[in-house]
Amino acid sequence: MPNSESSSLTEISSISGLPLSAGFDDVDEGVPISGFDERFSSPESVLICVPTVCPAIFEGVSGEGASTVFEMEIGTNRPDAMNHYGVAREAAALYGLPLKANATGSAQDRPASCKKHGGDFEIDIGDKEGCARYTAQIVRGVKIKPSPEKIAGRLALVDQRAINNAADASNYTLWEMGHPTHAFDLDLLEGGQIVVRRARAGETLKTLDGIDRKLSPEDLIIADAKKPVALAGVMGGFDSMITEKTKNILIESAWFDPVAVRKTAKRHGLHTDASHRFERGADYGATPLACALVAQRIIESGGGELDGDPIDAVARELDQAPVVLRISRVHRILGGNIETHETVGILKRLASLTAPSSDDVARTTAKLTCCASSTRSSAELSSTTFDSSPARCRASVSDRENRHVLGAPTCAGPGSRRCSASW
Repeated sequence: MPNSESSSLTEISSISGLPLSAGFDDVDEGVPISGFDERFSSPESVLICVPTVCPAIFEGVSGEGASTVFEMEIGTNRPDAMNHYGVAREAAALYGLPLKANATGSAQDRPASCKKHGGDFEIDIGDKEGCARYTAQIVRGVKIKPSPEKIAGRLALVDQRAINNAADASNYTLWEMGHPTHAFDLDLLEGGQIVVRRARAGETLKTLDGIDRKLSPEDLIIADAKKPVALAGVMGGFDSMITEKTKNILIESAWFDPVAVRKTAKRHGLHTDASHRFERGADYGATPLACALVAQRIIESGGGELDGDPIDAVARELDQAPVVLRISRVHRILGGNIETHETVGILKRLASLTAPSSDDVARTTAKLTCCASSTRSSAELSSTTFDSSPARCRASVSDRENRHVLGAPTCAGPGSRRCSASW
């Protein structure tokens, strides 16, 4: 597989993956894919049909049972599908099946409130263009240890080496639902705050790969009250990483500007799972969910408890511009006639799109105005079958990306194409 930066296709995901509990409502837990459609008797036969609609090219399957791995390639313009849940979302729309929401247990009852303070801790977004949103959760009393076999085994199936339960919780969530997160040792952050800003002249940062890096004033960084602690959306810092001595953790889940991340990563010669996604556009709306999922998994494996509610600092809202879909263009591009009501149904089933009812839904000349959710950028949508007239656009999202443990060097690179069916 060519490096994802030089290939038009990258990464893989699976449909049955996510513990089917996070997939489709009417699929039995013990029957990996047979619940998709009575016409299909095996995972292979289902997946072979997926590429007709989904942004994935099925390449092969290996293993069996809970260790089944599907080989797929995902288009580089589809960061929303570079994870198990994203492919499941597309398949749900294809087969007309309901898509389950990601469950976060008790964390679901603790929604992030829009605030910059959490107890004695503060989030300061000094660069509003570089970081639109920063969600954080403090977890105290954690025991750092190897991950449970369920987590470590599933990560191994996608070529990810287990590190520890905190780092693995972040990696697992990345591959499950696609949003990069990072875990800091809270006790190694000085001044009781996180600051998102540009680096200052003369500042340096030792990253997780052990390299001391001279920072540029153009680099977007995460800092505490005194020093840089991470390259935003690219890689975490060595001096604040999780170790066996860690007791208290700060989980970061943010939205970073794609251009800022891309330039920072290129300047330092880095390409991580995190930057790969942020550069292509992370999900602005997913930061609280990703943060809750990581917190839940850390507590499940290492104990501890949440310290207060999540801190959700919002520097600016990302306004998704509406896009217009002409039914006649759908027919012209696909080379066949699809009933307008079927087109509307597909759009409504996609979690990434909502389409209003149309008074002239039966007419082939109909135009449908669709509002893209945070999982898909209106700029990317308008480059496909949708109209892309700038006159119709408000401030659309045009940039975005992150790697686990903010790029832990022990993790497989973004070109990895293996996905576990049992995720």
